[in-house]
Amino acid sequence: MVIFLLDQIPLQIVFIPIFFLVMFIFTAATLNAAAYTMAMMGCKAIRDGEEPPKWTRALWSFILMVIAIALLIVGGGNTIQLSAILTSVPILFIVLILMASLLKTIRKDFGDQIAAKEIVLQQIEAEDD
Repeated sequence: MVIFLLDQIPLQIVFIPIFFLVMFIFTAATLNAAAYTMAMMGCKAIRDGEEPPKWTRALWSFILMVIAIALLIVGGGNTIQLSAILTSVPILFIVLILMASLLKTIRKDFGDQIAAKEIVLQQIEAEDD
């Protein structure tokens, strides 16, 4: 699909290298952020404001690189799509738990304000009848 679109644009000689440069920068930034996050989560002794050790970031970057290359070698695009779907299913349950936790926290922190507004709304509805 992307290749078809790139074949249709004018000045392909200019836009295709720019497109690949932007895609390379986006991929590098995304993988750097993922490696940084995994390095932070993997270190117990990190305090607020500290950086994770560089070797852990390098290790996670290498692991991500090996996984990406292995997925491309094994089956290409279809394997990558399947792995994305399979890894997103457990995250769905985590997001549902986080949503329930957020609602519980909102009720705990702002429950009295919500209850007061419900009472006012009920009184207004009763007066209208």
